[in-house]
Amino acid sequence: MRVARGIRERRDGVRGGVDGVRSSVHGSPRSDSTRGNPHRSGSASGTVRGLRRGSAAAASSKRRGALRGVEQERARDRRDGKLRSRTPDTVHTAVQIAQAQRRRRIIRAAVLWVIVIAAAIGFGYAGISFIRSSIDDIEASTATPDPRDAFREIPCTPELVTATVKHSATYAGKPVDFSVSLTNSDAQRPCYLNAGYADMALKVTSGAELIWDSQVCQAALQTDQLLINAGSSGSFALQWPGKVSGAQCVQGKLAQAGTYHAQLVWKDKPVGSDLTFELKAEPPKPKPASKPKPASKDKSQPADKDAADRDEKAKPDPAKPDSAKPASTKPASAKPDSADKN
Repeated sequence: MRVARGIRERRDGVRGGVDGVRSSVHGSPRSDSTRGNPHRSGSASGTVRGLRRGSAAAASSKRRGALRGVEQERARDRRDGKLRSRTPDTVHTAVQIAQAQRRRRIIRAAVLWVIVIAAAIGFGYAGISFIRSSIDDIEASTATPDPRDAFREIPCTPELVTATVKHSATYAGKPVDFSVSLTNSDAQRPCYLNAGYADMALKVTSGAELIWDSQVCQAALQTDQLLINAGSSGSFALQWPGKVSGAQCVQGKLAQAGTYHAQLVWKDKPVGSDLTFELKAEPPKPKPASKPKPASKDKSQPADKDAADRDEKAKPDPAKPDSAKPASTKPASAKPDSADKN
């Protein structure tokens, strides 16, 4: 309402100013005799003065209208009891309100500055990262390659390595030793791999049945780093106990005689060709040889060896018949000596 009242007062003041200008310019209404006459009444200076007086009157009327509206508003407030004199408490409250508003403005400005700084830091970090990556790309594209890089070791892959499996199978139920040879097909760079059961496995099967899995049974070492030179081979060994363990590595019965297959698996991918081997039935053990019985003794033979030798010597020799006759023991008869007799 206060705004509407001020507008009305301003409009009244403008109207009064316009009336004053008209009166100063024209003086009195024109007559028909003066209409169309180039020589009008009054002079140019009088016209200017009239305009000035009209403008001053309009401004004065405007001020008076504004003052009048203010006075009317104050009188209405006094009548309604809204206009009160300022007490110290009211002044203190006004100061607190002003301080609170000032603090709010400071906080808003600080928050705005923090947002601006954070955005600048974020954009700056992104810009720095982009610049660094660009510089790295430029250096990588323009840098001279190190000739030693062509001979540095690299990780082995199933496509880079060929595998050969050999066995020492003999008889069923006996442990079987396997020798796994890995060849690096790269002619320049050596490669390395983990030959332990964490990455490498040897599976023995018979038909569709899994007999033994070195990875499930955790044969050998979990980690066994193997470095293979360029164009060379490296090897490691595994032993199958010769028992059927299955997919859960439960030691069961002994493997029977028959045909078996061994396949090397690296990171769930077969490597090399399938190895076929045969286990033969163990031949029966030979029976121990019987001891010869001692010869029975003949009672007709002399027990004493010396006596037997004597008897042998005493037997006659058929080649010498005279030797069989015993020598005469009869003494020779004594003949008388004829010479003595005479």
